[in-house]
Amino acid sequence: FHRVLADAPMAFGLPGCYRLRGTAITPEEWLSFLDSLAATDVLRSRLDGIGRDSAPVLTFDDGYQEWIDIVAPSLRSRGLTATFFACHAFRAEAPRAHWVDEYYWLLDHARKPLLRVQLDDRIAYETRIDTRAGKREAVTGALKRRLIGASPESAAALLDAVAEATGREAPPRLAKELYLSDSQWRNLAAEFDVGGHSMTHRTATTLSEADLTD
Repeated sequence: FHRVLADAPMAFGLPGCYRLRGTAITPEEWLSFLDSLAATDVLRSRLDGIGRDSAPVLTFDDGYQEWIDIVAPSLRSRGLTATFFACHAFRAEAPRAHWVDEYYWLLDHARKPLLRVQLDDRIAYETRIDTRAGKREAVTGALKRRLIGASPESAAALLDAVAEATGREAPPRLAKELYLSDSQWRNLAAEFDVGGHSMTHRTATTLSEADLTD
């Protein structure tokens, strides 16, 4: 799992980016899923010698605030557990939200329906984000793929271009609104398993040896 969010309409009355991407479920869907499990069916990720196919393992990637607000309390009340995978870039103390989250925020709060961004000297990316198909393209297409593999500097330049194209500017406190603080991570780790999910969430198979070392 990634996000647990209400399925509220966003800009132009369309679903939010996480919903279109398939990385969000509603709180109601999450609770319904949990209620379908028995407490004895859910194991910690270490498994401690138990066969891999003997029970489901619940995992969460990245580090969003609803893990504290919704997920952990619902697990606790049912006697269930999960493993939370932390990425260093997804922290309330980060100077800026991770570029994919900032990109999604800009799309979800856009004022202009046409997203047009120059990817390089030869390629211009264009899609309408006031249609479901166009917004889905923005969420999964070439611009999103370029962001995933970008260095922080390149990502910042692309996000500036997206902000101009959408007529919006991401709030400076976006990281604090989205992510767990370091103290919240410590509290979560005292009760649940926590694992590592990279430093910047870049696609490892596309990185150079120098980038991987850094």
